[in-house]
Amino acid sequence: MGSLNQEPKTASAAFLIHVEVRFDLGPDSLELEVEDRGKGFSAENSQRGIGLVAMRERAEIIGGTLAISPQPQGGTKVRLQIPRIKVDANGA
Repeated sequence: MGSLNQEPKTASAAFLIHVEVRFDLGPDSLELEVEDRGKGFSAENSQRGIGLVAMRERAEIIGGTLAISPQPQGGTKVRLQIPRIKVDANGA
């Protein structure tokens, strides 16, 4: 997933301290969350690139949504949600 690829580029340390990945295939949707406990980032101060834009576009192509949010304790959460009907139709 793109969010894991972005992590080493944005981490200030040479290693990752903690990353959680959650996957839930429920009756209505597939949800995937990737959360780190790093320093997080500010959209205004982030490097210009296409990583986050490309991740959102890929989610939209398959009928899903992508939310990226800073966490109060530090770090960032990336959440992908795809309606179950789209998951079943695409064989994902």
